[in-house]
Amino acid sequence: MERLRHLILISLMLAFLPGALHAQTSSIRAKVLDSAIGKSVEYADAIVKAPAGDASSDGAVIATGIVLDGSLGIEKIAPGEASLHLHMIGYEPLLMPLTLQKGKTLDLGTIMMNPSAETLDGAVLAGEKNPVTYKLDRQSISASAAVTASGGTALDILSTSPSVQVDAEGNVALRGSSSFLVYVDGKPSPLEGAEALQNIPAATVDNIEVITTPSARYKTDGDAGIINITTKRSRESGWSGLLSTSGSNQGTYSLDAVLNYQAGSHNFYFGGTKQEIKSRSDFHQEKTTDVGDVLTKSIADGERLTNSITNTLKAGWQYNDGTHHNLSLDFLYGMTKRWRGGDMSYAVDRSCQDLDPTHEEYDSRDRYSNSKDLFQAALSYVWTINYRSSVILGNRFRYDSFSREYTESNMISPSGERQEGTRGYEDEHHWDCDGSLTYKLGYGENGHLEAGYQYTTYSEHGDFSFKEWDRAAGDFIWRDDIHTDFYYRRQVHSLYAMTDDRVGRFSYDAGTRADR
Repeated sequence: MERLRHLILISLMLAFLPGALHAQTSSIRAKVLDSAIGKSVEYADAIVKAPAGDASSDGAVIATGIVLDGSLGIEKIAPGEASLHLHMIGYEPLLMPLTLQKGKTLDLGTIMMNPSAETLDGAVLAGEKNPVTYKLDRQSISASAAVTASGGTALDILSTSPSVQVDAEGNVALRGSSSFLVYVDGKPSPLEGAEALQNIPAATVDNIEVITTPSARYKTDGDAGIINITTKRSRESGWSGLLSTSGSNQGTYSLDAVLNYQAGSHNFYFGGTKQEIKSRSDFHQEKTTDVGDVLTKSIADGERLTNSITNTLKAGWQYNDGTHHNLSLDFLYGMTKRWRGGDMSYAVDRSCQDLDPTHEEYDSRDRYSNSKDLFQAALSYVWTINYRSSVILGNRFRYDSFSREYTESNMISPSGERQEGTRGYEDEHHWDCDGSLTYKLGYGENGHLEAGYQYTTYSEHGDFSFKEWDRAAGDFIWRDDIHTDFYYRRQVHSLYAMTDDRVGRFSYDAGTRADR
């Protein structure tokens, strides 16, 4: 019986020994970021050493670890005085003293690593970036790899993606639909669709993400997906600038300039864009229809022209203390004008068993223009609470002080006389605003939880008037019965929550969203 008690006691001691030993050790946690751009540092080596003055250890290594996804975690470290050493190629070595207590985790918060100002002597690295890379919910297009887009716009870079179609007039379809959203540096663009993509010179683009299956964090407006354009940002201290210009024998030109000044935690920029994008396409169509006993053959021939003018000024300020606070303000003011039109000739032949064949010829002329003055202000703030959690606040306001849309359609006889014609005028003012409040929490090695609230409000008012061609008067006459005033407003309030993680080679994200 006495021997049985000894065996039970020894078994219990062995069972609790690992926990007891672990309770006698310490651990450390930290978030490691690049001090220049605020992004996570990957694969930095972390070494914990005993004090150099300790005769028994003489600075011996007592624990090691590696930084993954910007997070550092090292377990089972002997308690007492120690030092943490961080090493990474391209960064200055970092040394931090530690005081470790038994059974406790030391949270070091956010550690900023400074990029090294020195370069390797005699080493040359050469490589080629993949033009398109695929991720869980998106494809990323490298601007530097899209050689054919040099001197063009973001639209030219996108044309290399198999999921994006661009026609001769510059109209864009994402997976066959024109219902998509455009973001610039994670913020909604003040312009829409192809107009937004043509406004950004290719030289200022770092990469473009085509988000084909947006997660719960994104608005439901973009049925086909979201196009997010990331622009190049200067990381140099002091003054820096970027000038991009291009032109063509079609009269197309583009000029984009940005002047940047960075001093410590503050970054200021000012710039502008002036461009005119022209395109011309030839159109030819032959069509035959057979309905009943009537056979109709038509031939259409002509050309289409488009012209897009953009003049904008932009300015902004960013504050990043390198640890907890990242605040940015961005302003944009400018005007845009988009014009398109075409002159087409039609020849129609009809034949029927009971009637004589007929032949008709006429010309069609249509015009469309849309001009607007716009202003946009955007605020974003990221509060990094610790290495695992952060709060993100964003708000954007856009106001179009004036917008006019004009449409004209005419039917001209071979002799040059106008047979039919209409002209429509729509003058409007509109503004929109959207904002968000998001909380992010990291768990485990790769897992993240995210929850937030978003809102969007849009309002426009104006009037529509209409003219119609009067053959007897030989002029366009106002149609008072079609003149109307209008007012439109839309509001959307949203709550969402989502999670993403990686298990081995398998990655997933899941979420839910409620819109009212």
